[in-house]
Amino acid sequence: MVLTQERDYLRRPSRLSDTYFRRFPAAAESLSTRWRRYNQTREEPFDPESSGDAYLFVPDRMSVGNTTIEVVAVQAGLVPGHGRTLEPPRWRSSVATGV
Repeated sequence: MVLTQERDYLRRPSRLSDTYFRRFPAAAESLSTRWRRYNQTREEPFDPESSGDAYLFVPDRMSVGNTTIEVVAVQAGLVPGHGRTLEPPRWRSSVATGV
């Protein structure tokens, strides 16, 4: 599995949903609890990893954000992740054997 944030990343609550979605209470409610659902879902891949059933590619540090539009910066952010796929094949052996 490939994660796009650091291992310890947690989303924080946003107060903007109440302000911007006053006329749409269901949308405001959904957005106000989105951080909690995101964090719960984000924990799910770590269980199979700890039992050896999955290998996670997790960035050590994200050098770009979700609003980065500079092509050079985005490409530079991909280099460390690509390098990790070329590491010794400890993850490949578990995939090949189904362990």
